[in-house]
Amino acid sequence: MRDARIREPVLFGVAFCVSDKIFHPFTGEELSIDKSQFVYYILIIDIICVLIVIYFINWLEWSYKEYAKVFDDMNVEMRDFSLRIENIPIDMVYGGKELMLHAQMWNHIELLVQKAFEQNAERREDEAELAKIREDRHWEVIDLTFGKLD
Repeated sequence: MRDARIREPVLFGVAFCVSDKIFHPFTGEELSIDKSQFVYYILIIDIICVLIVIYFINWLEWSYKEYAKVFDDMNVEMRDFSLRIENIPIDMVYGGKELMLHAQMWNHIELLVQKAFEQNAERREDEAELAKIREDRHWEVIDLTFGKLD
């Protein structure tokens, strides 16, 4: 087991420029620009790299949102079949009985949906469809749940 007080050696290095001239790395020939001019090229390349990274991050965010939208459209969730009803009467209107409010809302929603189906069939002037809607429902309300949304 090593002693915690023993530290690993650290090597520091210092680099400095010997000459103001720049040489081609493969041929060794002297280039026509010196280091003070080359700084501007490095600065431009750095700015271009930063702009490319910013663009790439924004592109990733945009593509993620597009994918999330497609994923959301292709998946069926409970919220696709849910209604949120606000401003329901207080409990005292129905004598403090939540079951009475539940039954009244259930009936109201069923009547609204029935009327919407009938109006759609009447608009298309489809008497057979209208008769079928009136005699037999091909939809139903599954559940009404009361709760507080925060």
